[in-house]
Amino acid sequence: MKLFLTSSPTGSYRSSAPAGFRGFDPSNGMVEELKRYWRPRSRCLLIAAFPDAYAENDAMRSYFEGVLEDTELSVSCLDLCDGRNGKEISEELHTSVP
Repeated sequence: MKLFLTSSPTGSYRSSAPAGFRGFDPSNGMVEELKRYWRPRSRCLLIAAFPDAYAENDAMRSYFEGVLEDTELSVSCLDLCDGRNGKEISEELHTSVP
């Protein structure tokens, strides 16, 4: 299992101007690193910064599905961990690591 911890990986917090790219911001090298380790149809987990903001977390999950697609990274699933399922997800992590 590879773990990438990010904060605003699309760079959208920096400016209100439209980005000159689709997907993840390629300027910091993260896209190349992701693609180096990425397997087709990878399973991903999005951990919410605000566990009880369910509507925002659902919107963020949908947003990142599009970002992954725009970056040409295929996923089998993009699970969301927030206040609705945090305990279950943490238990699953122990069994999903090879």
